[in-house]
Order: sequence, then structure tokens, then C-alpha cells
Amino acid sequence: MSHMTEADRNQFDRATYSERSLRPRSAAGRRATITFVVIAIAILAALTVAAIQVFDGWAHLIVIADLIIFTAAIAVWLNRD
Repeated sequence: MSHMTEADRNQFDRATYSERSLRPRSAAGRRATITFVVIAIAILAALTVAAIQVFDGWAHLIVIADLIIFTAAIAVWLNRD
């Protein structure tokens, strides 16, 4: 690192900061995240109801259940403490 310019060294530092910037630190950021998750769950529920009305058979219900579980897993992963 001795032959790097200051800008080059700062690029390495930014890589470590980017992980932390994904998680809100303030109370307002947490409220925004919770609001987004609630809206996303409502949209997911509406789309699930619409899909259940259109699809029939167990194969389609398994796909819908898989999408719900996947979405919930992403929400838990993003909101882990």
C-alpha cells in the first residue's frame, strides 16, 4: 500500500463502509425500513391472493409457498441484529 495514492487507499476503506450503510442507524431509518417491509408484505399478500384465484393444483401452490418463504427469509436476513 505504500505505492498507492491517497485516493487509492480511500477506495479500500469505502469497501468496508458499504456494508454498514445498508443498515439504518437512526430511528427514522428503522421506521422507514419497517414501513417498507409492511407495504411489501401487503403487496405480497395481494399478489398471493390473486395468484391463488388464477392457479389451481398443488404444484402452483407449492411455487407460491416457496416465493413466500423466500421473501420472508430475505426480510429476516436484512433485519437481523
